[in-house]
Amino acid sequence: MRMIFWFVRIAVFLVVLAFALNNQHVVNVFLLPGSTLQTPLVWAIAGAFVLGTLFGVLAMLPPWLRARKLAKQQLKLHTTSQGQSNAPSGNTNTSNSNALTKPNNALRGSNSDELGV
Repeated sequence: MRMIFWFVRIAVFLVVLAFALNNQHVVNVFLLPGSTLQTPLVWAIAGAFVLGTLFGVLAMLPPWLRARKLAKQQLKLHTTSQGQSNAPSGNTNTSNSNALTKPNNALRGSNSDELGV
């Protein structure tokens, strides 16, 4: 299986290398009015890809942080409610200990649709 991944990596590298070698023409990139940058086409495309990726990550950062904060709050609420339900009875039930050790189980029974799932 490891060899297959290396073959795929080598194939992708060769395709990108062929793309770069075929797109070495100098192009004008108009940044601001009155300013141009002359660069090979492959660098202009790579720069656009990097900028698009960066803007995409920055655009997804606030919703990701909100979802993470909500998940932590629900996990904390779930673990405290599990602790309160076990404490008065003095019963050591092993089914509740699984919910405390697996954080993903805390979100499965939630009726909240705020996570967008």
